[in-house]
Amino acid sequence: MMTWTCSLLVSLSLLVVLITTDTNAALVNVALGKPASMPSIRGLTWTADLGNDGNADDNFFNNHCFQTDTEMSPWWQVDLQDVYYISQVNITNRRDCCTDRAANVEISVATDSPSNWTVVAFQEGQMGLFKSFTFDTVTARYIRVTLRNEESIFHLCEVEVFGEITPVDDCADSPCLNGGVCTDGINSYTCQCTQGFYGNNCGQALVNVALGKPASMPSIRGLTWTADLGNDGNADDNFFNNHCFQTDTEMSPWWQVDLQDVYYISQVNITNRKDCCTDRAANVEISVAKDVPSNWTVVAYQEGEMGLFKSFTFDTAEARYVRVTLRDKQTIFHLCEVEIYGYKLKSA
Repeated sequence: MMTWTCSLLVSLSLLVVLITTDTNAALVNVALGKPASMPSIRGLTWTADLGNDGNADDNFFNNHCFQTDTEMSPWWQVDLQDVYYISQVNITNRRDCCTDRAANVEISVATDSPSNWTVVAFQEGQMGLFKSFTFDTVTARYIRVTLRNEESIFHLCEVEVFGEITPVDDCADSPCLNGGVCTDGINSYTCQCTQGFYGNNCGQALVNVALGKPASMPSIRGLTWTADLGNDGNADDNFFNNHCFQTDTEMSPWWQVDLQDVYYISQVNITNRKDCCTDRAANVEISVAKDVPSNWTVVAYQEGEMGLFKSFTFDTAEARYVRVTLRDKQTIFHLCEVEIYGYKLKSA
């Protein structure tokens, strides 16, 4: 008779699982095989991972159940490894002995870290051989099962956490602005900004941080076409309107600007002279230095002629000094405007 009663109870438990799963056809057990933990282990065999191994065998000695040592408010928890929408937790208890130990069962969840817990379900008193906890849908990465205010050994044979198979999409609300591309993370997102924008949500526009800053070059051809004309804010490409700089004939001639502070830069726009001699601007190299104008790092290079205009984009670099060089060319060097786009982080 006892055997028949246990078999009937197990059959009813399985029936509840099947009905629940079928009723919530879109839900799956998102805890299956995920990393599990508990505060202690009684013996070496009954480890935390047995609580969500997919085997609900409720005979403890078949080694599909976890067991803690004696604890005050003992717990077992699982890291779902992403944030899911969950609304149901099914628990299979041990049946061969000590079923009454599973009492005052509390289900709590956390989204950001396994510390800021929110209780979503509670069963006062003994839970019996099987319990299906259902609750309003919540977002959660961590699930914890606790015997609230109980000083006891804690053992269960299976914990199933039912949620949507698709985790929470942190990009669903399109947080990236100005055409930025959103990448979903674990309760977070990152934005890949389009050219000209920056910030966590790409909401801030890059500015020309070179405008009016001190500029220099190795020589000047004539007295008119000085280095400061390369970043005066006027991109008039007619050389004789006096908004272009010009060096004398040099080997690898260069022009550089001191931004007067360290900026994060990712784009340099160059306007060439168009009325004559456009082909002189060839093998254009962009290099940056953070500390002193000598430890240069090349961030962009255009082999051959650059044409009338070139926008160089590159991975964001920290720079105070920016230099434009005609690599391995012996020539006069002239350009009509150099714009350097970047930003400076606000002080904490």
